[in-house]
Amino acid sequence: MRRAHLTRPDVHRLTAAGFRRLRPALPVAATLTAFLGVASPVRPQPADRELAALRKHLALPESVSLAPAASSELPPAQPLRVRLAFGLDLKARQNVARWIEEWNRKETGRHRAMVVVAVDADADLVLARYANRERVRSQTVTGPDLVPSGPAGTRSGTRSRFTIDTVPVYGYVIDSRRRDAWTILWRHTGFTTLEETGGSGRELWDGLRELLKKRHPKS
Repeated sequence: MRRAHLTRPDVHRLTAAGFRRLRPALPVAATLTAFLGVASPVRPQPADRELAALRKHLALPESVSLAPAASSELPPAQPLRVRLAFGLDLKARQNVARWIEEWNRKETGRHRAMVVVAVDADADLVLARYANRERVRSQTVTGPDLVPSGPAGTRSGTRSRFTIDTVPVYGYVIDSRRRDAWTILWRHTGFTTLEETGGSGRELWDGLRELLKKRHPKS
């Protein structure tokens, strides 16, 4: 049996009224995701427990409140100052930093630029992401082997069974401008691969990009 990797998160937006389910984000982590099944969403946690886990991840003082935002509107700063709070998800942090650089090169003039900062005091937004690596979940799926069909391509051969190790993952876009009150503009829960890949963090980046483009829907 082969061991493969998969991520296809179940995405939610957090508003003052609660969570509203959106369409699943696109798969990003491996060549096998074209034919492997969709990972199940994380079982919802009580809001207070999830907020407590996020506060711990951010090392947020008790003097700073943390709650859902009344709307998902981004801060008006230009450029947006963004801190990446990814903990030990180093590959995901590297990926998101790279996508921000690419965004700035390609989208400057149409959408707002961003700059990554190192400390909360300098940030308009905090992008937070963490995976619960103590809750590994293995799934077995069946899919076709990809075999060479010639110099320029592949074709489906026999079918094999693959084992996928996934862990719960959480992602947030947080307005951190007020030093005494942070608000959550966007939230994601789902499963991602235990081993980080070149696509790790894509669900969070796609969420931020959606918020950025909302300001210029015709761009």
